[in-house]
Amino acid sequence: MTRIPPILLAGLLGCAAEADAPSAPMVSTAGTPSTTDSAGIQIVAAASTEWGPGQGWRVAAEPDLVIGSVEGGQGDDFGRVRDLVALRDGRIAVGDDGAHQVRVFAADGTPVASVGREGDGPGEFNGIRMIRRFRGDSLVVFDWSNARLTYLSPALDVARTEPVRTRVAGIVMPHVKAVTAAGVPLLTGARPPWVEDPVEHYGQPQHILVRGGDGYFDREIAVSPGKGFLDVHYAALGDELLVVHGGDFDVRVYDLEGRLRRRIRRTYQAPDIPDAFFELSVDQMGNREPVTLTGVGEDGTVHHIRTQLVERDPADYPETLPAVDQLLVDHTGHIWMRHGAWPDDVARTWSVFRSDGRWLGEVDVPAGITVHDVSASHLYGVRTDDLGVQYVVRYPLLGRG
Repeated sequence: MTRIPPILLAGLLGCAAEADAPSAPMVSTAGTPSTTDSAGIQIVAAASTEWGPGQGWRVAAEPDLVIGSVEGGQGDDFGRVRDLVALRDGRIAVGDDGAHQVRVFAADGTPVASVGREGDGPGEFNGIRMIRRFRGDSLVVFDWSNARLTYLSPALDVARTEPVRTRVAGIVMPHVKAVTAAGVPLLTGARPPWVEDPVEHYGQPQHILVRGGDGYFDREIAVSPGKGFLDVHYAALGDELLVVHGGDFDVRVYDLEGRLRRRIRRTYQAPDIPDAFFELSVDQMGNREPVTLTGVGEDGTVHHIRTQLVERDPADYPETLPAVDQLLVDHTGHIWMRHGAWPDDVARTWSVFRSDGRWLGEVDVPAGITVHDVSASHLYGVRTDDLGVQYVVRYPLLGRG
């Protein structure tokens, strides 16, 4: 551990949301072009930033906290960090899939608590994929392998667990994509055709799955998984779901009934795909062995399908890099979208928007940092060195008053 001198329907646990969690915003677009399409959906589009020259936020050149070590032994070595969140008092909760634990560090980087071990019992994990903060410092952990959510109190006690294997007819591959400010999970899934031969993993319309009563209901959304490396990204803004297809700077905002409420856009020309990136992507595509998935058919019958990523013809690939390859909402409700770039070890640019869709400007993040959370004062992420050792890093966010 190295310390350097400083320079997000009703909730599942029955309490009102904390004041620090952003709620669904009242849309005000003064100074930003706003139109309404034929379906009555508001479109907020911007061609210029609100930040002028010399204004805006900046990430410090160096972190003021680095947690991690090569040797281990001090409680600061990581097995495989999947996600992390910053808590209100500056503590950092890290989802370490290698250790099958949620590990909490003080604001100065000192290890202070942990919960979990490998297994499928209460408080145990087999495949941590996501950790989210809600209602202050309560946490929810998505365990992909156990197909469930674990809700933790601020004291890291296991408050409850909830399975996420839905019984929605025909839906397979349910996956938690976001958690609302009240702790409600938002899932997506696909409804592919029931066939015995392998079917292509991409191209299936995605569905929003929202818990209602004792089960889930779903709404198909007008976004399909992208071809090649154009993915779909999700985040929660209060009690709304943000969805953006990587090919466009076009965020679709849905309510918890799956209704499209508004869209947020900005003018952007994604860079062309470098030849090296294209060649590497083609080489890595394709699962030789099909994967068997289980789902429930329209009549309630359990079906099995095989799915695989198939090798693609170059014509299937887009001509440009993704416009957006990551989406998150910070502690104060600002929307952050990372521009697609390659290689991964270059400095990355993020576009930042207010919750109502107004485009503030762009923020550059140092090279090699995977951003997981942004508070009012800091940016939190993970850096991996040449030996594959992971470090949790915290950078001051300057100019944010």
